[in-house]
Amino acid sequence: MKIHHKRGFVRGVVFLTLGITVLLDIWAKGYHTRFGLVATLMFLLAAMDITRSFSKVSALEDSLADTDERDQYIIMRTARMALNILQSLNLGLTLLLMVLYSLTNSPMFLGAFILAAGYTVLSFIIILAANLYYEKHE
Repeated sequence: MKIHHKRGFVRGVVFLTLGITVLLDIWAKGYHTRFGLVATLMFLLAAMDITRSFSKVSALEDSLADTDERDQYIIMRTARMALNILQSLNLGLTLLLMVLYSLTNSPMFLGAFILAAGYTVLSFIIILAANLYYEKHE
């Protein structure tokens, strides 16, 4: 059998691994209904993804769904908006922690401020590097 949709096959293997992990957890700790449902769901998803990855027609459908320009545009817009919101929240948190440290002189607020500021700088560097990469390669 030939794998026609590698991404679907990998996703199926991941679901299969998660299902086996849940079964091992059930074996180690005892049966709980929710773990049985999760294991069943993981095995069903694994079976669906693995069988679809071997079917040429299903692989073509999945590839067409992955390459739809409107869906990709919505995903890009959503990702950019989520990134902007997270950066704004982190910047606000950084400023709040800076003010709290200046009012209390607590080392806890200083550590949290340094961590939040480091995350802000790291996210800026990652965005800059990604932008430079895509400007050169696209």
